[in-house]
This record gives sequence, C-alpha cells and structure tokens, in this order.
Amino acid sequence: MTDQQFKDFLVYEDAITVKKINEHDARAVAARYWDDAIDISPSGTASGRPAIERRLADEFRMSGTDFAETIDRAHISGATGWFIGHWSVTRLSGARPHPITGYVAAVLERRNDVWKARLHVIGIYPAEAKDRDPPPN
Repeated sequence: MTDQQFKDFLVYEDAITVKKINEHDARAVAARYWDDAIDISPSGTASGRPAIERRLADEFRMSGTDFAETIDRAHISGATGWFIGHWSVTRLSGARPHPITGYVAAVLERRNDVWKARLHVIGIYPAEAKDRDPPPN
C-alpha cells in the first residue's frame, strides 16, 4: 500500500468516525482504538479503550453535531501508519456556543488485518492562530 492509498483508506474510515462523533456515539468511536491505546487531548490523557470511551462521552456532552475533520498527510510503513490533520466543532459550554478548531495526529497499527489507533493526540489552535492555513500536503 502506498502513502496515497493509505491516506485514501483513512479518509474513507474517518468519514465513518466523524459520523459517529456527530451522533455522540462514544462506544463506536472508542471501538476505533486498540484496547491498549492512549488518547491525549486538552482534557488530559486517557489510557485504554474503557477510559477513552468515558472521556469521549463526557466531551460529547459539550459538543455540537457539526464536527469536521480533514486528514492532511499520511504515511504507512508495514503494519504502522500515521496521519496529521485539522478539525473543527462548535462547543456548547458557557452562555453561548462558540466554534473551536484544532489539530490531530495519530499513530495506527494493523493487527490481524485490522487498523486501529494506538496513539491519538488532539490540540486546540490558539485564538490568534484560528485563521492559519492547514499544513501543506
């Protein structure tokens, strides 16, 4: 599989994940992680699929249903691959909804011909960087 084929595969799979995020289906999203995965976000670190599912459920309570994600770059080497990208969503906390944007990076592993996240990291762009263009392909 080439890097472009891997990216195309990830874009297809990511559309399914984004749909489940917008449905606030924490269980389905967490199923995209290996049992021993690590997820790092501004909310902290969650280690293991059950902890990731709990944190996703908590985060979904404050999120709208307009999450969008773009995969900017991807690379594959044997049974390991990674991608970087950017995302946006409307946060529902506080007096009124407000949009937030950020970046994502993930390391994926293929085990028994199944690809899942081993490490997933998201961050939020600082307010002054919100108009910044995503990294080039």
